[in-house]
Amino acid sequence: MDRFERDLLRAYALKAVAHGVANRARRPSRALARWLFEQAEALGVAEPVIDPDVLEERDGRIDRETWAAFAPMLARVRAPARTPPPPSNLERRMIWLCETLGLGRRDADLLRAGVRFHLFKRVEELCCILESGNPRGEFNVHSLAILSGAERRQVGEVLQPGRPLRLLGLLDDHHGGDFAVSRTVLKIARLEGSDPERLRGVLVGKPRRAQLAWEDFAHLGEAAALAERVLAGALAARAEGINVLLYGPPGTGKTEFARTLAERIGAKAMFVGESGAEDEEPDRGDRIAAYAVARSLAARAGRTLLVIDEADDIFTGVDDDDAASRAGSKVFMNRLVERTAAPTLWITNHHDQIGAAVLRRMTLAVRFPRPGTPVRRRIVERIARRRKLRLPAAALDALAGVRAAPAVMDLAVRAAKLSGGRENDVRRAALSIVATLEGAPAPALTAGGFAFDPALSAADCNLARLADRVTGGGERASPFAFTGRRARARAPTLATWPRAWAWMWSRSAPAT
Repeated sequence: MDRFERDLLRAYALKAVAHGVANRARRPSRALARWLFEQAEALGVAEPVIDPDVLEERDGRIDRETWAAFAPMLARVRAPARTPPPPSNLERRMIWLCETLGLGRRDADLLRAGVRFHLFKRVEELCCILESGNPRGEFNVHSLAILSGAERRQVGEVLQPGRPLRLLGLLDDHHGGDFAVSRTVLKIARLEGSDPERLRGVLVGKPRRAQLAWEDFAHLGEAAALAERVLAGALAARAEGINVLLYGPPGTGKTEFARTLAERIGAKAMFVGESGAEDEEPDRGDRIAAYAVARSLAARAGRTLLVIDEADDIFTGVDDDDAASRAGSKVFMNRLVERTAAPTLWITNHHDQIGAAVLRRMTLAVRFPRPGTPVRRRIVERIARRRKLRLPAAALDALAGVRAAPAVMDLAVRAAKLSGGRENDVRRAALSIVATLEGAPAPALTAGGFAFDPALSAADCNLARLADRVTGGGERASPFAFTGRRARARAPTLATWPRAWAWMWSRSAPAT
């Protein structure tokens, strides 16, 4: 066992004993005596010379004679080391984290004890003995106060919802007084090594390259150019509190725009809180903790943009007028936005769920409409080129008519490449996803080419009703036979002809 961790365990043991003998009997419980006996090797001392069977009874306090046999062991535990041991790798990681977040000494001591509770079974067992409970993966104020040597009242104040450990998502209150260290903190604690640069690299990761070009966002107009100038200026001036909201329907390229924008201004896009510990789905506390760490890292790294996808997940409920139903501290979340040390991009599909108080603190908002056909054609062409799938101009034109997100189209091109490179397969795969998202069956494709798809038609009138009027006159009416002012007013536009012809053909085709 590492010397530093051994000495820290000794300190915890002595505090537990001091608490356990603070009674008239001056003797601890059998459970605590049994723990000391079993952890003698970890504490670096010899076991007391006793009959272990006397410790098997679970209840009551240990007898005086047996407890007296523990005296040599405890004297050895209390003996100070000749030279203080250097911090363990775990301790170096915790020092780095606490300094990065600017935690005070008492906050840091409680967080360190909480981390060891989760990482070391012997510490968890000790806390359960102090709490007179069973192991359940959580600790309370009582055991933390004993291990840290602080008064219970002081620990209770530090663990209040408005204090850093809770506000930053470092500790979670699971059952009204039972706490657990957040998965983000445990992820840091379990990393290998303690080099600060390596820790930053593991947490931040390697940014993924943008797949779209700046020209692919030309439809955003001046908003994109303004975002570029604002963020470039913020990085140059190291300005704080710069927040840009990217909002719009799913599949409009908000996330890809963040990567493309970062590359254009020579910055690194740091996506925050995309996964919890061991790639689990992060909850709200995980994401806030990840953001708290990331913004401190980004401030030191320089030329870094923080990107928080699905921002509404963090802010939903914070702006609720009913304080009882409010999710988190409204003031804290507002300050979280105001005091961000690195420029931050907040991405959301539901900006109406973020709340007016947070929206007022945004420096700039960029709305993402659905891209038009020319933009979609350029995107499809670039995806096909990257996937090394040759598509003729006619196929690119047809694919540009499919209103699929770039990510969907990329997977469709990949599917076609794997299936043999047939151009029809790209459209079939893309439409299968689009139709599923819209709750409609995917249209069939004929062997000879693209089938007529009424869903892709656009008109200023009801096409089904129009077809019924055209075909319901008794004789085979021509779609061009419209006379009179009323008929001219209801005449179909060019976009209506495909469906009108399709309906008339289905009515006039001979039975087989």
